[in-house]
Amino acid sequence: MSEKDYGGAFDIDPHSFWTRDDIDELVSAIEDTLQLGADKSLTPLIINESYISNDNIVEICFTHQDTSYTVKQKIDMRKIQSPNDLNKKYVSVIAEQILQVIS
Repeated sequence: MSEKDYGGAFDIDPHSFWTRDDIDELVSAIEDTLQLGADKSLTPLIINESYISNDNIVEICFTHQDTSYTVKQKIDMRKIQSPNDLNKKYVSVIAEQILQVIS
């Protein structure tokens, strides 16, 4: 057995590289990025759900002006050396996708 298997303890899927904290930090950074450049049209933007699938696809579900949207972004693991790199590489990309969807 070469992989560590925590059996689902500590909120770690035995086949996942990402933890809930990694995803929450990503969402928080996306929210901060959107608020820095926010105009009044972004005020009702609410992120409802976020997760990373086992295929390393980030999905962010959000509501803007009573309409629900989902953006997806494939994570290129060649760019990721540690979970902290997720924020460095993908916050601006996902924030831009959200802005494109609502405009």
